[in-house]
Amino acid sequence: MFCKELFALRDEKYRDFHAGLIPNVDPARIIGVRMPALRTFARKIAPSQQAYDFLHQTPHFYYEENNLHGLIVGYRGCGFEETLALTKAFLPLIDNWATCDLFAPTALDGHPQEMLPQIYKWLGAAHPYTVRFGVNCLMRNFMDQWFDPDQMDRVDEIAVTDYYVKMGIAWYYSVALVKQWTAAFDHLSAGLPDPWIQNKSIQKACESRRLSMAQKEILRKLKIKRRSS
Repeated sequence: MFCKELFALRDEKYRDFHAGLIPNVDPARIIGVRMPALRTFARKIAPSQQAYDFLHQTPHFYYEENNLHGLIVGYRGCGFEETLALTKAFLPLIDNWATCDLFAPTALDGHPQEMLPQIYKWLGAAHPYTVRFGVNCLMRNFMDQWFDPDQMDRVDEIAVTDYYVKMGIAWYYSVALVKQWTAAFDHLSAGLPDPWIQNKSIQKACESRRLSMAQKEILRKLKIKRRSS
């Protein structure tokens, strides 16, 4: 379903470029649809019965079908409970960081009491992109009025060591250093469980324009030097 429409939006040069960004996805599964075109198409079809049927005709073969699935969930305008159910059903289908990061249904926002326990369950999952999605949820929705330093402890407890999970955690801490400097700096000063994540978090934070040069200089002192073998 929708393959004909997706292939009509194909950009082969973009396909070749984008395939290099998601190396764990077989290039044969990538059509090559630019995200603005995919978003426009998703918004157009999201309210339809055909789109609803598509959400229940899984698994999908093409990378863009999965992306379309995630966008439809966000654009359908469902309530919190239905969106959460659709989210739980979709997470096991995600097989790459790009699909994971574009999936951000806004109907889940604004429900901290309901979402935080669910996010903690996702952080403890075995599926790496479910874990990364949980980290993304904390980063998007729990960095301001709902931030609690204890949330960083829960991130530290993540057991999955997949590269894209570790990168997601580093991204989380780099944002925390921008939005919750004191708590995040104190946390990194105590040392993260994984030295690689600590150093990558500092690197990404130092690339931000939202931190001062003085803050970046202090952060660099928290980098953990690797022992030579």
